[in-house]
Amino acid sequence: MWARARSRTIDTNTLYSFALKEKVAFVPSSVFDPDGTLTSAMRLNFTRNTPERLLEGVQRLRRAVLAYLAASKVRV
Repeated sequence: MWARARSRTIDTNTLYSFALKEKVAFVPSSVFDPDGTLTSAMRLNFTRNTPERLLEGVQRLRRAVLAYLAASKVRV
């Protein structure tokens, strides 16, 4: 699934390190951009997971996003 941030100021390359601290991962959009300049989206993979595990993953990603926003003072 492709997810795009509401604000282009979100940098998923930086967000990635916050996600790893929460033990959740995604692929930053810059990986899919030949120029590497698209940084406000991410690819999420959710195959072969139970609904409970998906919920836990979303909660972890939420915590990562909140920590990223607090640390970077990005306005969304």
